[in-house]
Amino acid sequence: MKKIVTGNANQLGKDHGQWIMGYGFKDMPSMENETLRIKWSHHKKGERREEVHSISGYQTITILVHGHFIQQMNGRSYEQSIEGDFVYCPANTPHTWEAIEDSMMITIQFQESK
Repeated sequence: MKKIVTGNANQLGKDHGQWIMGYGFKDMPSMENETLRIKWSHHKKGERREEVHSISGYQTITILVHGHFIQQMNGRSYEQSIEGDFVYCPANTPHTWEAIEDSMMITIQFQESK
């Protein structure tokens, strides 16, 4: 029988870079799936990732819970300003981001199909 997992995203995320479930942390709840992880993140207005980075082998979907957020990929800007707006980022895609307003995001990262 698979186990049921509960917790608080704000509490758990404090110790794991805002990641709340999935691979990469030995003391984090597991979903019995080592190819997926979930992030619950708060970003203050003006917070940004200036250094371009990409994630090898993992795709990402970022969903706006509230706020205003912009992601830059491949020379284009993708604005998230309405609750539920999402951006899909393929594996190995260089990107940066900026919080235009205080924002809350849910990020789902999963292994690229082979």
